[in-house]
Amino acid sequence: MKHGSVLRMQSSRCMKLALVLLTATVLIGGIAFWFLQPRLSREERRLVGRWENELYGQKTHCEFLANRSYDSGATVLPGLKTCWEISDGQLTLTSSYEDSSLLATSALLRLLRDVPILDRYVTLKVKFAQQFSLRWIGEDEVALTLPNRAKEEFNERDPSEITMRRVAAPK
Repeated sequence: MKHGSVLRMQSSRCMKLALVLLTATVLIGGIAFWFLQPRLSREERRLVGRWENELYGQKTHCEFLANRSYDSGATVLPGLKTCWEISDGQLTLTSSYEDSSLLATSALLRLLRDVPILDRYVTLKVKFAQQFSLRWIGEDEVALTLPNRAKEEFNERDPSEITMRRVAAPK
């Protein structure tokens, strides 16, 4: 056996070992990431699914997804992302929005947005949360009630309690 073929065999073994180690690292990292993710509580698992309610005489649908994202079924603002969680009988919807196109009102901000390095820092970032008390009426029916302080922010015709019924997901 020549010296060159020995080096190629060792090099080939090193490459295989490196590939095995890389695969094992990725696999272990993925498993660790999965185990470290916060799990849904029993009450949160109960809320996962598609729901229907009647508001102002019209039926609306919303969906609570297992990854904690919330879909109201309406495009209020493109790019608006809403997440949900339940803690101590309180449902919290947290919405966040990030956009740079809304800054067109200020000439200075428009100018800064057009500078390649600065464009990522000149954005509108908004985050807000709404809390509801949660009361289960049955397995497939839940009432969401606005807290007293939030009721004052809405006009009198807005309902202070919304009853939602579970519906089948569309096919």
